[in-house]
Amino acid sequence: SGFNTWSHTWAYSVQETNGWGVRYRGVVARGQDGAEAMVAGFVVQGKSVGTTFEHTAVFNAYVGYWVLGSEAEGGAWLHTSMVGGSRGYHVNLTAGRPGWQFNHVHADVRNIGIFLQHAAQAVIDSSLIYKQVGSTLDWNGVAAIDGSDFLRLTGTHFTDNAQHGTAAHAIVLAGSEGARIGDNTGSFLDRFVWLQVGTTNSTVHDNRHYAGSDVTVLDQGTNSLLHHNQ
Repeated sequence: SGFNTWSHTWAYSVQETNGWGVRYRGVVARGQDGAEAMVAGFVVQGKSVGTTFEHTAVFNAYVGYWVLGSEAEGGAWLHTSMVGGSRGYHVNLTAGRPGWQFNHVHADVRNIGIFLQHAAQAVIDSSLIYKQVGSTLDWNGVAAIDGSDFLRLTGTHFTDNAQHGTAAHAIVLAGSEGARIGDNTGSFLDRFVWLQVGTTNSTVHDNRHYAGSDVTVLDQGTNSLLHHNQ
């Protein structure tokens, strides 16, 4: 289903409201090549709980997968991808809700790979997140802010394929608590992990920052534990 808000633009390929245990498998949403005429591939909103995406893909949208509102809870992305757009996976909630899983996901986007706001207890593992070739935007691979507490992020590779001189950071945390970030790799980035002011009790360990890289960990948070990063 879709909702056309402009005469020339297809807003969403799939829109879910107040779903329970909905599962999408093998669904592909594709917008116009070289454009962001489609606002989002999938939108999940309202009181949706336990939505799962398996082997799905989005191409050429402003946002690939968008979860919004105050009561959505517990989503999972398993072997999914988003290529050709500004933001890959965008979970921006107005109240803290737990239980978000990203396993073997891929994002090749211009601005943010995975964005979490008030999305607690997220797990990101075994994934591949790129800054898209040609992007001149500042880029974050994963950004977790405003109460996105107890993030677990492991086994994921980040790279700046654009290398246009704009800022590129693999992982940025702000206003979150208890993150554990370990065994990730990255290349051609300005900062690999950036713990901003307001971030507390984070553990960052065994991350490896490769060619063309600047700072592995910039720690502006409090009570951080850092070890074996290079």
